[in-house]
Amino acid sequence: ERQRRMLLDAVCPIVKARASDGEFSILDLAQSIWSSAKLDAMREPGMQDVALMLIKAASGKAHEFKPHSISVSIWALGMMEGLHRDLAVKRFADDLIAAAMAAAPKMNPQMVSNCAWGAARMSVPPGPFYDVIATAATEQLLERKPALTDQHVANVLWAYAKVEVRSYRALKHMVAVSEEVCRPNRLSNMQSHHIAGIVWSFARAFIPDQESAAGKDLLPPPVQAAIALAATSAQGGLSSWEPRMLAWVMWSVARASLQEQSRSLFPQVVERFSHLPPKDMALQDFTMISWALATVEMYRGDVPGIEALTGTVLEKIRSGSADDLQGSFLAVIAWSCAKADLRGPAGELIRSIAELAGRSAAGSRGQGRLWSERHLTMVAWSIVVHRQYSQAAARFVRDAYIAGVGCYRRAAASGDGRGRGGEGSSLPYIDQLAIVRLALLRDTDLVALAPLPEQWAGPVPMLEATGVAMVRESLLQKDVERTLFNLGWKDRLQSEAVLENGLTVDCVLRPLSHPSGTAAERNRSAHSSMRAP
Repeated sequence: ERQRRMLLDAVCPIVKARASDGEFSILDLAQSIWSSAKLDAMREPGMQDVALMLIKAASGKAHEFKPHSISVSIWALGMMEGLHRDLAVKRFADDLIAAAMAAAPKMNPQMVSNCAWGAARMSVPPGPFYDVIATAATEQLLERKPALTDQHVANVLWAYAKVEVRSYRALKHMVAVSEEVCRPNRLSNMQSHHIAGIVWSFARAFIPDQESAAGKDLLPPPVQAAIALAATSAQGGLSSWEPRMLAWVMWSVARASLQEQSRSLFPQVVERFSHLPPKDMALQDFTMISWALATVEMYRGDVPGIEALTGTVLEKIRSGSADDLQGSFLAVIAWSCAKADLRGPAGELIRSIAELAGRSAAGSRGQGRLWSERHLTMVAWSIVVHRQYSQAAARFVRDAYIAGVGCYRRAAASGDGRGRGGEGSSLPYIDQLAIVRLALLRDTDLVALAPLPEQWAGPVPMLEATGVAMVRESLLQKDVERTLFNLGWKDRLQSEAVLENGLTVDCVLRPLSHPSGTAAERNRSAHSSMRAP
């Protein structure tokens, strides 16, 4: 390493000078940009400065690049994240993307893979580029090109998922891949990271975030079958697969709403993770695991070992291993603990996440925020639903609500049409914000600890109009309704009712003024009923 460093110290100034003087050929430029990216990935200092000088020398020449040079250059730009904001790099990237679209029919599978992967890393938005890539990749798949590897396939699919490409051509390509994966013995010959990466991409691309509750209905049958096969493969490789790959498959199965595979696979994956040394438990992995459990409505009684994992994550946060840069993971963890009604260390974990988020929010006023209002609202919702009320947690709930409503007001004033906190928006989920507001107004324990200032306690039109948006009936709720129907209470039964105080409940026997009038609510694995006095 020392000799390499000495050599680079001698060579880099010469490379930069020759690039500045225009002495490199097109091939030299492409290979040197690629080499700079490789050395930068090896943490050699100064490589991005070298790459920037080479990129400036290549400016305006992308149309002269051959297919191989185009692909390695796009890959290299994708690798060097530190350069993505530079205007010269952005212009060169745009030129390379245009050149790649023209050259795609002449590219081999590795070139197509490099272009897709690098473009997604640079956040090239959905559009014609990915359609061209999809067409080329589909042709190579159907022709069974010998040079096409599982890694090439996984890279292209990852690119679609990363930038949320959902065009007809891209999804058609993914269906073709799923059909290939489902061929006899095909999946069993793939490596675990390719299986996990491909099904993660399927679940991410076909199912938008706001539609995750309806995952199974959005998947074409071959894609659904491929994810189910991946679950079977993961179950067979529990002891040999890298744990993170198990978490990816678990997340994909939950996203696809495959209940049978969830019940079989998830407890075993949690058991595998529970035996890992604490240092090997990554927040990203626990985020995917906890989200999967909450999404398919598996609770603490269904998954022995989950409290051990929760305790490990709590210790990581207490020890400072988690920081503000992982805010999105931590917000999802808090939401998952509340949604799945995890106990044991889960309550303290939610409060600790709120404390970390609160410090970040207080310390970043007037600066760039590391926790978005969406993430803050998710944590506040978790505190309310799990009823983790301390003085500090209650104040956090109040402050997060004020920040969330303020976010919507600013969006309305600026004409932001993304509205209700759906996909592609950083606005809080409006149904979560509505629940937090209701708690701040009606939950006497919360009101006593953190009263809402008068100017924030009035009606909020966007929340008043929420009604029962984004409500999904659970299997248990359907069973209760069927039982009441069979008992002869059909005429008095009302589902998803809004009571006089604005609270929404699963089902009601009307009228509530009747001696047997009852409102029933399934709250995670807990069940409650409210009878009229």
